[in-house]
Amino acid sequence: MDETLTENFSSADFDAKLFVSYVIGANKVADVLCKTNNRIQELGNLIHQHVADNHVDLFKRASDIDKLQNVLQTVEDKIQNLSVSVAKVKKRIDYPHDTFSSGVTHFRNLHTTCTILRNISRIAALMKRIQSRSKDLCQSSMYVNEVEFLFNNMKWEGIHVLEAYSRTLVQVREDMISQAWNLVDSSYESSDQTQLATGLQVFHNLNMLMDVVHELASRWKSEFDSVLSTSVDIDSLTQRMRTRQQIQQGTTGPGRASLSAVGGQAAAFHVAVWTSLDGTIDKMEQLISRSRLLGMALMKQRETYGDVCMTNIQRLDQNISELFPSLAELLIHEMLTDWQNSKKSEKYSSVLLIFASVNFKETLNNQENDTDLSSANDFLSHKLIDGNRTAVRNALLKNEGFLGWAADRFAVKLSSISNQSPVIKEVLEGEYPKLLKLILDLERRVSNTLSSEFNGNYEFDRHTTSVRNISELPKCLVRALQPFETAYLSRSVSRLFDRVTLSFSTSTTAGPDNNELNDIIQTAVNELAYATVHHDLLFKVSRNLDKLIALFATKTEALVTTGVSATQLVDCQTPGQQNNIHLINLLCQFGAQLQLTVSKRLNNLNVLSVPNNQTNQKLSNWNGASSQTTTPVVKNPVQLISESTANHLNSLCSSILDPLLQAVCKTIDDILSTMHNEYDSYQNISLNESWKPKYLQNLQTPVGCTYVSRK
Repeated sequence: MDETLTENFSSADFDAKLFVSYVIGANKVADVLCKTNNRIQELGNLIHQHVADNHVDLFKRASDIDKLQNVLQTVEDKIQNLSVSVAKVKKRIDYPHDTFSSGVTHFRNLHTTCTILRNISRIAALMKRIQSRSKDLCQSSMYVNEVEFLFNNMKWEGIHVLEAYSRTLVQVREDMISQAWNLVDSSYESSDQTQLATGLQVFHNLNMLMDVVHELASRWKSEFDSVLSTSVDIDSLTQRMRTRQQIQQGTTGPGRASLSAVGGQAAAFHVAVWTSLDGTIDKMEQLISRSRLLGMALMKQRETYGDVCMTNIQRLDQNISELFPSLAELLIHEMLTDWQNSKKSEKYSSVLLIFASVNFKETLNNQENDTDLSSANDFLSHKLIDGNRTAVRNALLKNEGFLGWAADRFAVKLSSISNQSPVIKEVLEGEYPKLLKLILDLERRVSNTLSSEFNGNYEFDRHTTSVRNISELPKCLVRALQPFETAYLSRSVSRLFDRVTLSFSTSTTAGPDNNELNDIIQTAVNELAYATVHHDLLFKVSRNLDKLIALFATKTEALVTTGVSATQLVDCQTPGQQNNIHLINLLCQFGAQLQLTVSKRLNNLNVLSVPNNQTNQKLSNWNGASSQTTTPVVKNPVQLISESTANHLNSLCSSILDPLLQAVCKTIDDILSTMHNEYDSYQNISLNESWKPKYLQNLQTPVGCTYVSRK
């Protein structure tokens, strides 16, 4: 029971009420009280014994507690005294503090008021200047920019004067934007670069330059796409042709039909196609000129505002240290500092498109940086700008400008419409030289325009443009026309081969007659005449004529007579020998007439001398100081045809004559052998006696009279 009681009292979950209820219910109250009393007495004895055994230590700890209590009482007294002192000091500084705080508040409010009044005064003065200098857009736009800066750096809501100025500023800004757009639009009509530069300067002062460049590029792209989509649309071309015919022939009536490529309608449809393409090329030239005018205006116009001049401008070329940056350099600076911004990627593409249109000169090399970077942030910022500079440079080098973009769109559209419409495909592939002439005229006009713009104005953009790249402009256009050129050359070969095949099909032994031979030569010369629009096309067609000559030689070789009938020397000429002689004369006549006709047709053409000059110049530029390198000579079409004639026709003539000449040589060898055996019989013959052996007479007569003297 004692152990159970002890366990009950020692248990962590001991419940006194539950224990009492249990004891009362079990009628064990007296026993429990007795046992509890005994336990208390035992505990008291144990405590007494413990105190008796450790009284020295307990007394020491009790004295320490008294000392600690005294120290704590002393600290408490000092804290109370300090609190009283702090309260007294607080009472003494409350008034000065309140007075000082009130003064600071008054001063802050006064400063804010003065700032607002100063800004109001400045805004009022600027607004007066804007109104008084309404004709000077550049200066007025700078004032507007400053007023906007003041408004953006202050809380002006609720101030009636500033609210009125704000409404006026919005109206003035809209008017300036409208006037600047009028300057830009009218400058393209008159090709006035100064007027365009003024409008661009206004947009720059209004912080709208990049948006304006992007809008102009997007507008020109939309215009070209619109013109291109309607120029080669089969329905639009058919409707245009029908409208023209209605004007010429009168209105249509019942039962009248119009087909786009049947009978006489084909020629009218071809005229409509070329007229439409001519308009497209004119539009392309106009837009290219506009893009170049915009690019040169951006490069020429320089920002002379003081704050901009003191700003560290990031350029593509670190060696340039111009005091006044151009608008183009300011746009480059914006791209270099924020190239990773995906929201501006389209704007950056438009700016690079304009710069590439004027051959923006990229001269940045891998240079060591000597800039003193004082902090890690400066180092990271410089590294980021260097990475952006590399990205901008690569993007600029890959960009072919508005000409390249328009050429790609032109090529895609022509390829698409050719696949959809066999009629237009026939026009573009069959009359490719006419299409090439349109492109070359575009190249010439664009190059002349760009050259005239550079003349006398080279110093202002010597760091950003390169004149020598003008001759490299048509590469994208030539690439765009490559599929049509390939198809035209294939058609040209087919026409030449068909003429030769038709001429030889009429005769199985004698070959073509003079009329058919003239037709072959005339067809070849006509192909060359069509190709004189450009030297590259002329050389490629000349190689087709080489194939023509080879085919003519092959067809003629098939008619050559071989065997004994071609090499006999006893009797008169055999039909086979006569046929071979006729074929040799035919080959000589064909080669001579072809060279003569081609030489007359291509004589004094500038297209023959262009490739040599260009090739030699390019090779000399490429070789540099190496003067020992042999410069290859590019052959003109006349030389190429002459060599082809010598290689194919002359060699065939020699191969036809070789069996007969070998037979003559063999017979002569036999005669010499016989003469050697009959030497003794010649000793008794007088020198004046005209005696010849019969075999010698049989050889001399046919060779001398029948073969050698025959023409």
